[in-house]
Amino acid sequence: MNLVQAATTGIGSRTAFRLARRLPRQAAYGLGELLFDRVASQEALAFTHALRSNLAIVLGLPEESPEVDRGVRRLLKHTCRSYVDLARAAGPGGCTIAQCCRLQPAITAALDEAIATREGVVLVGAHMCSFDFLLIALSRRFPDVLALTKPSPSGSSKEMNRLRIELGLDLSPASAASLREAVQRLLEGGIVAIAADVPVSETGELVFFGRASRLSDGFARIALSAGARIMVGLSHRLGDGLYEGFGEFVPPPLATLGRQERARAWAQQCLVRLEALIRRWPDEWLMPEPVWGRGVPGAVAAPAEPPGVAGSTTRAVVRS
Repeated sequence: MNLVQAATTGIGSRTAFRLARRLPRQAAYGLGELLFDRVASQEALAFTHALRSNLAIVLGLPEESPEVDRGVRRLLKHTCRSYVDLARAAGPGGCTIAQCCRLQPAITAALDEAIATREGVVLVGAHMCSFDFLLIALSRRFPDVLALTKPSPSGSSKEMNRLRIELGLDLSPASAASLREAVQRLLEGGIVAIAADVPVSETGELVFFGRASRLSDGFARIALSAGARIMVGLSHRLGDGLYEGFGEFVPPPLATLGRQERARAWAQQCLVRLEALIRRWPDEWLMPEPVWGRGVPGAVAAPAEPPGVAGSTTRAVVRS
C-alpha cells in the first residue's frame, strides 16, 4: 500500500485530521498539498481520471489539455485546504465550522419563510469541496436538516461520515427506508439535503453541461411526493478558513404535466442552475465518479420543458 492508498483508509484519514489540527495552518496546507499533488500526477487512479474527465467537459476541453491538468491540481489544492480547515474548526456540534461559513441572507430568509409555513425543502447541492461547511452551517441555523448519504461507505468515506455526525449532522444512508424517512421529514416541514450530481448506473435523459448525463431525477420525485419546495444551494471558498453558502428556490413546472414529466422537467431546471454555479467555480467541483461515463455522447441542447421519462432508481447522496 502506497501513501496515496493509505490516505483513503479510515486510519489514514484520522491521522491526516490529527496532523491538520496540530500543525500550523500553513504547514498543514503544505503537507496536504504535497499528498494531493501526488494524487493529481497518478492519472491511472480512478479518482483522478474521474476528476479529469468531468472537468474537461465543464471546461469544454480535451482531457489531455494542460488547462484541464492545471484545473485538477487547483481543485485538489482547494480540497486539501477545505479539509484542513474542516479539521481545524471541528468541535462539538459544529459551532466553529458554522462560524466559518457565511450564509447569504437570501438563503436564510427563504428557508425561514418555508419553515414558517411548514413547507418542506429539498436542498439540492453538488459535490463542491466545501459542501460540508454549508451543511453544518445550515444544521446549526435550522436544526431539522436530514442529509442523505451513500449506502455502505468504507475507508475515508466512513470516517468522514463519523466526523459529520460528531459535528451535529443528521445522516441517513440511502435506502428505501431512508427515502420514506426523507418524505416524512419533508411532510413535517423539515429540510432534506441531497446531491444531484451523483451518477446512476443507467444513462438517463437529463442534460448536464450540454450532454446527456447519468444523473437521476429522484430528488424531484421526492419533492413531488411530499409537496415540498426545491432549493439549489452551493458553497465555495472565500479564502483560508472562510466559506460562503447560498441558494435559491427553483419553481416547480406546470401542474398540467404528468407526474413523470413534472419530475424530469423540475430536475432539469435544477441541473441548469447547478451548472451555472459550477461554471463559476469549476476547480471546486469534487465529483469522484464520471458523471457522463465512458463514450460520452455528443453535445445536445437542454430542452426548456423536457418530455416525460420513466422513473429510475433514486440515488441520493451528500458526498463520497
